[in-house]
Amino acid sequence: MREVATWHIYEFDVCEVEELVLESGGLYIFAGRIEDQNGASGWRAYYIGRTKKLWRRVAFHEKWSKAKALGATHVHFMVEDREHVRMEIEEELIGIYRPSVNTYMK
Repeated sequence: MREVATWHIYEFDVCEVEELVLESGGLYIFAGRIEDQNGASGWRAYYIGRTKKLWRRVAFHEKWSKAKALGATHVHFMVEDREHVRMEIEEELIGIYRPSVNTYMK
């Protein structure tokens, strides 16, 4: 069954890093599950990025090990072929979620 996570107004597919095989352009989020004080489950974004080829970028990403050490367990991805749209969404999501590994945009 396909798992989907919503970040702000955008839907992302969820998979483990090894399962991502798409060569399309898109956005990706290194994320891990969290629970709030009431026991409700959700996701925390550790890194948000964009790329022209999802699989090639995510499979060998230099930030994955740091995100994983902080709690990332999955990659969330959304296919988007238009670079200017990827850039706008990436900046918007980083501004909202402030992922700890995205140091260059803080």
